[in-house]
Amino acid sequence: MSKKKIILAAVVAIVAIALGWYFLYFTKTPVYSLNLAREAVEKHDVNAFKKHVDVDSIIGSGYDDVVAMQLEDPEIKNNPLKGLAEVMFQGLKPKIVPILSNEIYNAIAKQPEDSNQNNREKQVADDMKEKTGIKDLEFKSIGSATVDGNSAVVPVTFNSKELNQDVTFNLAMKKLDDGTWQAVKINNFKEFLAIVEQHEKQGKAE
Repeated sequence: MSKKKIILAAVVAIVAIALGWYFLYFTKTPVYSLNLAREAVEKHDVNAFKKHVDVDSIIGSGYDDVVAMQLEDPEIKNNPLKGLAEVMFQGLKPKIVPILSNEIYNAIAKQPEDSNQNNREKQVADDMKEKTGIKDLEFKSIGSATVDGNSAVVPVTFNSKELNQDVTFNLAMKKLDDGTWQAVKINNFKEFLAIVEQHEKQGKAE
């Protein structure tokens, strides 16, 4: 076999190995699935986005974190009506989560907001977005995944204009039946809320 043929065969083998790695391994990684979700946003494909991001689950767990922070506020924590406040917060959850989820879906699909929403519940949802500091987040990058069986954690970094700094969310993901992945929760959302709260206190103090 000539030298040129040997080189060509080697190149073909390398390409075949690279393609095999891409289709058999990389396309089944959490990071690849998050990139599919990012592409779905760019293409305004809500169904593709839903496959790889469980919006209701993420918002639901985030709502629980917000409520937990609220209940730790000294004015509520030491209040005899704390139990009533907790029941009220949890009662609003089934109404607020769909509102916030639909806002995300409408934004992806470039559709107007639902005008039939309950004004009070919509106001509560807007207040929650304002308090959590998530309205001004701008996507920056996706880090390397830590995989443990059918679970994984992927760091996703955003820039917060309000905080004037980058923040990294540890995104919990689960493996789907077809081998791809779906984001289901932000593991460190309470830590982010604490940063936002501290920033607000500093602003008031100034």
